[in-house]
Parts: sequence; structure tokens; C-alpha cells
Amino acid sequence: PGFVHQQFGFHEMIIGYKNPTVDILLSPVTLHWMYSISSEGRDAAKEGAHDLEAIVAANAPAPSCRDAESFQKIEGADRGAVLPGEEIAREKVDGRTLCTVVLDCSDERNAALLANIQKLMLWFIDAASEIDTSDARWSVVALFDAGESGNSYEALLGASTLYRWPFFRAGLDAGAVRQRVAQFIVFPPYQRKGHGKRLLDAIHAWAARDPQCVEINAEDPSPDFSRLRDCCDMARARAAGLLDRIRNADAKDDRVEIGRTLRTTPRQI
Repeated sequence: PGFVHQQFGFHEMIIGYKNPTVDILLSPVTLHWMYSISSEGRDAAKEGAHDLEAIVAANAPAPSCRDAESFQKIEGADRGAVLPGEEIAREKVDGRTLCTVVLDCSDERNAALLANIQKLMLWFIDAASEIDTSDARWSVVALFDAGESGNSYEALLGASTLYRWPFFRAGLDAGAVRQRVAQFIVFPPYQRKGHGKRLLDAIHAWAARDPQCVEINAEDPSPDFSRLRDCCDMARARAAGLLDRIRNADAKDDRVEIGRTLRTTPRQI
């Protein structure tokens, strides 16, 4: 995992165990866990000692498996799943179909996946937090590998949470809104394959279809996400023929106008 301070404290160390190991297997679509914990010894009396079993259980999806037989049943049911939502992008890559879907947060069939995505984000995104999926202002967008046929999902490649909120600025209609990317992840086995750009481009195109949405931005972006966003914004600016205007955009009004065209914050220009 990239970050474990929420689970093990500021120094991100497991205290009170000798050579601890936590092995985790994930089902490919709904991200159910099977995990095992082992160590060469435990000193529960040590100052600040952790209860590793309790910490992992509290930060794992519920229910999680501890035996292979139960996990194999879940994994088998995972393959071939199709989950409720609006498909917003579909692309054929190396003979496989990749689908980007805005998941239906109100549908109980998605409840386990939504919870599991958020639990996994806590281990990979600095200061990540779980969202209230009952709040209609939140959206969860997921990128799936739908295999060669494209008829059913075989793996979840990445996901993002977004929040739609009012945007007040002079000159904008009263109903103007922003879509803010709160958390964004491509899971480690699928990184460095262009999926981050694929997911972010699909999110931007989907949000831009809303006539009330005047800006798509990000909440406290990490350096890696900032670089990804720069690449995506540059590609959109090039496609819109705006590169020369951006190079010469010295005045704030120029940046605001270009930002409106690209639906990005003027600071990004």
C-alpha cells in the first residue's frame, strides 16, 4: 500500500510484532478480500503495540474471507458480473473492451463494491476518507475490463469519487455547479498502461455534458494526479486549438475565459 498512517499511525510502522506479514487477495470485480496475518512473535506489552488482527479487520471490507474455499466462491461469482450504472465510455484496447461506468449508488447490487472501493482507497490515497453514497451529490465512476466480448466485467481497473456542488462567481447562472474529483485511483496491477488518462478523460467528457457544470477540478491533488491532469488538459487544449491563447494568457480575464472553454480552474491555465 502507498499509505498506512490511517491504520498504523504517523510513522506507518506495525508495533509489537516480529517480522509481521499481512497477505491480501482481492476478487477482481467487487474487491472482496481474503487475508491472512502471520508473524514470528508478538510483544503485546510493548509501548504502543498494535492489535494487528483488529486493525486489519476494521480496515477491510465486511464481510472478508479468511479461507480459500469461501474466497473462490466469491471470485467465481465476480467474473461475468454486470453492475448497475450508466456506461459513459467504451474502448477496445489490445482486443479487450474497457468500459467506464458511473455506478448507481442507490442500487443495493452496488453496495458491496462501493464500500470495498472506499476501503481500498484508504490504503493507497493520502488522507482518503469514505463518502456518503446516500448523498445524491456524490458520484462514483469506475473503469472495468469487460474482456474480449465486452458483455461482462472481468476486472475493476480503477475508480474515482466526485462531488457536485454549487459554484458562485460573477457572470455565472445561479444554477452553475462544479464537479470536484475527490479521490482517484488506478489499482497497482493496472498502472502505467494509460488507464488513468482514460478514466479522467471519460470523467471530464461525462461531466461536461451537464450544461450546468462550468468547471471540473480536483480536491487537494497529489503530485502524480497533478501531472496526469496536466497531460489531459494539454491534450484538450491542443484539440480545441487553444495553445497559442494559453501561451499569451497574461491577464486574469483571459485565463478565466479559457478555463470556461476547457471547464477547468483558471489557476490550471
